[in-house]
Formats: sequence, C-alpha cells, structure tokens
Amino acid sequence: MPATATPVSIQYSSYMKGLKFPNNVPTLDKENPPQGVAVPFSATLTNPDGSKINTFLYLGLDDDGKITGLITEDEAIAKSGQPIPYAYYHYEIVNGKINPYVYHGAEIPTTYKYETPSGVTVADDGVISATTPGKYVITAKADGGPIYEEDKLYIEVNDSKGIVQTNTNWKPYGKIESAALSLSNGKLVVSTKPDDIAPLYTEIGTVSNEKPATSILNVLHDGTLVAHEPALVTIRAIVHSIGDGSALGSDTMPTLNVIIDKELNVTVDVKPTDANTIEEIQTWLTAHSIDFTGKSAKADLLALVPKD
Repeated sequence: MPATATPVSIQYSSYMKGLKFPNNVPTLDKENPPQGVAVPFSATLTNPDGSKINTFLYLGLDDDGKITGLITEDEAIAKSGQPIPYAYYHYEIVNGKINPYVYHGAEIPTTYKYETPSGVTVADDGVISATTPGKYVITAKADGGPIYEEDKLYIEVNDSKGIVQTNTNWKPYGKIESAALSLSNGKLVVSTKPDDIAPLYTEIGTVSNEKPATSILNVLHDGTLVAHEPALVTIRAIVHSIGDGSALGSDTMPTLNVIIDKELNVTVDVKPTDANTIEEIQTWLTAHSIDFTGKSAKADLLALVPKD
C-alpha cells in the first residue's frame, strides 16, 4: 500500500476585502463580496516537522463570483491581467489634513474612507475638523480592489482646534534625533530621543544574507514581526519623521541582529550561555553556520560559541 502523506495544516489570517474566516476557513463575505477574479489572502502553513511558512494563497472566482478553488499566483495574475499587489498603507496628518500613501508594496488605485467619533469629521480632501478639544481615534480604511486594510489614527485636538497626530501612547509624532531597537513579545520596539516624540513609522532596511527584506521578514504597523524562513537577520531600521518625509541619517539608523528559528520565532541574536537550553544553543549555532555534529552536551555546545 502506498504511504499516507501527512497533511500540512493551514492557519488563515487576512484583511483581504470580501473574505471571512469562520472556523478558520475562508468564506466569501456576502455583504461585502470581493471584486475581480482572484482573491489573495495570507496563511501560515505548518509542516509535519513543525516548521512554518507564512505565505499568500489565492482563491479563484468564476463569472458569478463563486469560489472555484485555490489557484497559483501565476494563475491569479493571468486571471486578473495584472500582479496581485500587497501593500502597507500609512497616513500622515500635516496641517490638519490626512495624507495617505503606500510605503511598502505597489501603488494601486485606492479609495480611502474614514470612520470618525462624534464631533470629528474628515472631508473628502482629508481635512479634519473637530468641535471640541480632546483625544480621538479615527479608523482609516484603504480599499484598493483585492487589498483592504484598516488602520487607527490617533489625534489630539488642542484648545485652538489645532490637530496633532500621536501614537497609541498619545505621544506626538515629530522630528527625532536618534533611535534604538529592541524586541518585546515578538514586536519590534523603537525607542527615540527625545523620548516624548514618536517616529511616524519604521521599515526594514537591510537583511544580512542579501535576500530581499520582505522575502524573509516583515514589520507590521504595530511592530509585529512576521518571519517567512529561518535566517540570521540584521534589521536596519529606517525611522521616518512626520511632515517632510525625512528619515534618520545612515550614521544614526539603529540596527538589531535577530535569529529566526525553524518555527519562525524571532529572538534577539545574543550569544548563548549556560542559562540557555540545549535547543536554544543549537538554534544559535545553526543560525551562525557553526557545525555541532556529534555534540549534544551543553558544555560541548557552548565550547563552540566564539569568545570574542
């Protein structure tokens, strides 16, 4: 009898327009159906050995908008007549006006919509008006065909009705002098000076093995790191200020070395010690291309770690 193949498990996660995920299964949203002939969505594949792959899958649609099944990216491109883009959107508020733009991915035709709390309005041209001073959250929605993304805009309105864009801690965005990187619960944290000013956004600049950054590691809006394959990675953060699109100079751009293990967990690259587990030491040695064949005792593994 032929051997039975062990299935690869799939965990779906998506913000693609027109899809819902009841019980982790992609289903068309009847109230907000997708437009077009191919719908991309993100998924995490888990192999029998526990390794994971973050990737995009594509649903093919027939002329009536019904799902025909999973299709390849090439088939999705052929059906739609153009590449299926994946983009991050960001929003600057300058002089009381929202300026949306794509800072990672292809530029695509997009409609921007804003949900506002009581007393706050956003005009068609992005100009914000507020009747009362206070702190408010605006939900921005970028709708670009197959791409659909929401983001939260935090603002503070002063007594003279001036509007300042802030982050979740209500720190205003602005010009920063220096920055440093760290990891906390799987998220990239950017510390800045002055510490009462927040950077507009941070993007990955370089990857140590010279592959494109986005093929190995992505940083989401909230700092969450999404890894795609095991690697030793150097993140060079390009920290942008608000208003003039400026970024920290190359001599002040912070860096952080991280290790992505086979389960796609991201940790800071720190030399292991006796406090680490054998598996953690082996992961570090593997990431640094250090052969530990025939060695399984912790002391023997630690002896392979360079002292410098």
